[in-house]
Amino acid sequence: MEDATKPKLSAKEAVKAAFKAFDEFYEDTAASYVLLDGVRYDEERDEWVVTIGFDIGRTLSTNIGLLGDKREPSRERRRFYLNGDTGDFLRID
Repeated sequence: MEDATKPKLSAKEAVKAAFKAFDEFYEDTAASYVLLDGVRYDEERDEWVVTIGFDIGRTLSTNIGLLGDKREPSRERRRFYLNGDTGDFLRID
């Protein structure tokens, strides 16, 4: 008997599918440092949730007193939701 709470898709396959979706959605964006930030399986919804972090050139300015402002890259993160059995893209936030 098959375990109903276990996805057919492995975590590794889910991550691969999420990066494919990322490439499709952000193909016209100059994203750099595209990295896996997290992956988890949501048993209730039978979904993989894969978080991908990246930089797109935005910066944050921090006032460091007499030394002026310090500018550092602003890291973006998006969660990709995938069907737990097929890996089909469901949504992004």
